Amino acid sequence: MANIETYEKNLETRLTELRQGDRAYEMHQLAIQEAIVYAYDLHGYTHEQRILDCGCGLGFTTARLAELGIDVTGIDPSKKTISMAIQEHKDVPFYQASAESFPNIMAELNLEPFDQVILNMVLHSVDNQSVLGILTGIRECLRPEGTILIIVPTQDWLVQKLIEYAQDQEMERTTGVMWVGNKMEQHKVEIPVKIRGGEYYSNPLTIYNRTLDDYGDMLRATGFGVRLNSYDTETKKLYNSQILPYWNLDDFMMNIKLVYRQRELLMSFALVEE
Repeated sequence: MANIETYEKNLETRLTELRQGDRAYEMHQLAIQEAIVYAYDLHGYTHEQRILDCGCGLGFTTARLAELGIDVTGIDPSKKTISMAIQEHKDVPFYQASAESFPNIMAELNLEPFDQVILNMVLHSVDNQSVLGILTGIRECLRPEGTILIIVPTQDWLVQKLIEYAQDQEMERTTGVMWVGNKMEQHKVEIPVKIRGGEYYSNPLTIYNRTLDDYGDMLRATGFGVRLNSYDTETKKLYNSQILPYWNLDDFMMNIKLVYRQRELLMSFALVEE
């Protein structure tokens, strides 16, 4: 079953969770807010920034950013999800659209390119071809040197979830270790996910087992790079700033490890086409 269909089946439960408060989700919001400010300062913008929340789900992060006075728009390919987001957050603009289709909608609505795009827990749930399609579409939504902010789970998170499930199924230790090890060797892992009260969502999710280097390769392939700032060692003043392609993992301009729930936040910049 496609992840979007699985997500839709779990929507009512997820909405209840978010209304009650989800610590991990709130942590994401804070990290995203800090990264937004950081990228805004790096660019030296003076205008009101415009942000696209791509794969916004039920729109709670989108609405939070709107409460902070940010001009933010949310998109999601799920018609049911967007309908619920509109009902929940009536003053925030939402569109049913994928990253690939939204550039055409922007043209129809005469929307200007965005300064930043957010992908919060999206890329880990789609295959490689879809990741490349999403990143390509997003680049068309961004202004030159615009920023993309990505939150993905670490492989440690996937291990944690598998161990948790093995323990709940009361697997013997040796059997459980072998089961988790076999799962971690797979590129695509079907994983049951817990909700409040110790119960599991009715349908498992598909998680793509990627490293940060894998995401770096796909960002590089779709025209994203990093900002390199050069400072005078004596005066400590910035004398040059340029956008360069990735060379390796260390090139990520921002890589925040979110320890609780084990997430990574990556920041990248759209390369200017020559």
